Amino acid sequence: MRVEYEAIVKAGFILQIDDAWLPALWDRIGMAMGLPAFKKRSLMRVEALNHALRNIAQDRIRYHLCWGSWHGPHAFDIEMSDFVDVMLKVKAQAYSFEGANARHEHEYAVWER
Repeated sequence: MRVEYEAIVKAGFILQIDDAWLPALWDRIGMAMGLPAFKKRSLMRVEALNHALRNIAQDRIRYHLCWGSWHGPHAFDIEMSDFVDVMLKVKAQAYSFEGANARHEHEYAVWER
């Protein structure tokens, strides 16, 4: 994806990386792995992303993280407090994450700690 990312920025746009799968995999594979192993797996994916972003200045990158979208309850989503450190490893100037549903409306409080 590096070539595509660089072309977007070269065209004068800000690149936004939308990542709905990183935390959404928690209830599919992460819970069985346990938090330390899941975070280690997630950090490997972040390293790969950062490698693809290596030639782009951070002020041209935004990173959006969410818990995925499917027709069903988000009963087992990972808490942002357990995952914010992984999100912040992404080479970006700005970050956004979902807080629009009742399951995650309190997640903004992670910045208070």
